[in-house]
Amino acid sequence: MRKNIIFGVNGYIGKHLAKALVTQGETVIGYDVQATPSLDGMEYHCSDLSQKAAWQGIDLAGDRIFWMCGLTGTNASFVRYDAFLMVNELSLLHLLNELVARSLTPRFFFPSSRLVYRGSDNALTEDAPKEAKTLYAANKLAAENILSAYANAYGIPYSVLRIGVPYGSDFGAVFSYGTMGLFYRQAMEQHQITIFGDGSQCRTFTHIDDLCRQALALMEKKESIGEIYNCAGERYSLKEIAESFAEQFQVPIVSIPFPDLAMRLESGSTVFSSKKIESLLGNHLLSHRLLDFFQEKM
Repeated sequence: MRKNIIFGVNGYIGKHLAKALVTQGETVIGYDVQATPSLDGMEYHCSDLSQKAAWQGIDLAGDRIFWMCGLTGTNASFVRYDAFLMVNELSLLHLLNELVARSLTPRFFFPSSRLVYRGSDNALTEDAPKEAKTLYAANKLAAENILSAYANAYGIPYSVLRIGVPYGSDFGAVFSYGTMGLFYRQAMEQHQITIFGDGSQCRTFTHIDDLCRQALALMEKKESIGEIYNCAGERYSLKEIAESFAEQFQVPIVSIPFPDLAMRLESGSTVFSSKKIESLLGNHLLSHRLLDFFQEKM
């Protein structure tokens, strides 16, 4: 059995990756800042990875490392800039320098974001123009470049998966992340769904189980070393997602003008071309469909 180390194992994607690996019979060692793990069946350690001293007691001699640590947020990244820098960049540098100091080169997985792209009505390929409108997006772009630098200098074999909007949960929540979670909470708590503008901005939506399958499949391919891939998914506008929630919960949709800051930070449409990952893994990457998910969960 391979030894898989997941940093940020209690996060939304981290705990789903851990579950997928444990289900496959893999050994998983998880790290996060909470006192207890969100998943049984693995070895778990509580640690603040932004502190350099914390790394002295961490065993890094694994076959694969999944770096799932990270603070997310739009406005929050400007308010908590010091925490975002510490967690999203400095912690990664601590880890990479520890690997270099110990002469370790495990396979390394990093989740990036749709927010590194400049918005476009066309499907975005991996080499499409980049733009960081938030510090979180700047963190992600910086981390991609940091990994490239360490791969060049020290041969650390990494793969990056840029993620759009994940949805679904194996841990009890019906909608648990990002846009889906926001619309769900609005429908349940405010009895209406609010969208900025006309909701025409489009996104790539991927079920969390399909996301994990793609991530783990990339880690099996030597061809993915040093490469960046868009996560495969389905294209929907925010209005279409809002309408699905509104229909299921029988609540109205309210369209309001963009607040000034939100308008300046809005990315526009960010829809992925998944041709690159399909050419490597095949085109049968989606076992869940978003509209089916609505029918099953409601």
